[in-house]
Amino acid sequence: MSQPVKYPITIALTILTLFCNGQNNDFIGVWVATAEYRVENIAIAEFYDDFESLIPYNEDGEIDSVEWKIQLKADSIKKANWVPEPVPPIIDTNYHLVNQLLEIKENGYADFKELGKPVRSMNWLSTDKQNEIMLDTLTLRLDSTNHLSLVYYEKDSLQRKILFETITQSKIPANAEIGSLLKKYSWEISEPDQESESNSSWFFENDTLTISVLDIDTTTYQTPGNWMVEEFAGHYFLFIKPNYIPFYLHLTDIRNSATSTIETDYYFLEGFPFETLYPKLVNYRLIGSKLPKGKFIARSSKKLIGKWESIDRAFPVDEKHFNQQMLSSFLTYEFRSDGSAIINYGGEVKDDIGTHKVDKSESDVWSVAVDGKTILFDEPYSSWKLAYFRFINSNFIEVSRQMRSLEGNRSENMRFRMKRVDK
Repeated sequence: MSQPVKYPITIALTILTLFCNGQNNDFIGVWVATAEYRVENIAIAEFYDDFESLIPYNEDGEIDSVEWKIQLKADSIKKANWVPEPVPPIIDTNYHLVNQLLEIKENGYADFKELGKPVRSMNWLSTDKQNEIMLDTLTLRLDSTNHLSLVYYEKDSLQRKILFETITQSKIPANAEIGSLLKKYSWEISEPDQESESNSSWFFENDTLTISVLDIDTTTYQTPGNWMVEEFAGHYFLFIKPNYIPFYLHLTDIRNSATSTIETDYYFLEGFPFETLYPKLVNYRLIGSKLPKGKFIARSSKKLIGKWESIDRAFPVDEKHFNQQMLSSFLTYEFRSDGSAIINYGGEVKDDIGTHKVDKSESDVWSVAVDGKTILFDEPYSSWKLAYFRFINSNFIEVSRQMRSLEGNRSENMRFRMKRVDK
């Protein structure tokens, strides 16, 4: 006589788990987000005709700039009582940049991380659908091309989901001292198949500040930002958060020979801040160049101490909107040995309203960055607080810096010469 099967529920669950795990092996692994995909109804307000009626035109059919500026100062547009005429919403499809990582483990657990934030532990379960699991309360789905989607909602024609791809292989060993390596060099950014030389580079000032330098013709642009190196599931990421949008590079290899080289990749969107095309994987190479020694930085700092006066126009003019003319301007930097700085600037501007005089003085703190070419002021994460400089000789320097117009309504990267006036 056959014996009854013991623990029938346990055996059934075990078989079901093995079957489901076999179905879900394709989910196991490390995934990197490529973009946030959205399909949405975008409500459009038709207000152009109402807005147009508020703009003052003269008898020649041109905007009366004097009256227009008076209206702006009086805030008449904001106070106007117009009611927009609604129009039917349109369907908008786009991709947004994201910085998210996901590791699906075999034991029903998962780790989710947004770069710059702590790891979040999650659980996953199989569903009755093929190529689909539940990650906590969200659906994870593999499509026919092995793209992974983390679905936030799907309702009618509306969708929001995070798209993931399998992460590329990394050859970087565990416990690599990447932060120390990054601070040791200035890094030129290039694509491996790029024929022309790169004109963009980074240097890392300390644990929180990096400065991207982009030379275009004769103008040097600089963008500061926060940075950190993060490790996730055996992979390293350089995460940079500049003023506009976070950015990351997945580090795949480090080679040290005549120069230090770091191979990286990330998913690129052709457009800002979003695009309607699927993101593509782009490889970037960071090529290290030695930074100047501390003695050079100290000498540059010592040579800057003193008072400097601009001999070129250092401020942009808002000619387009207010027909401005700069009648005169002045700018002086006084760099003191205790690290403090006094900045005096001003001038006289004439526009359609009349003549305006500006005379201001600001106190600041200054130092020379590790590249030996950048002056860091008190707020290093603001592009207003960076000045790229070059010694022409002991009595003249050339400065490239983001400058506001004297009235503060326009900004532009300006390049100007300054002479020493304290001798």
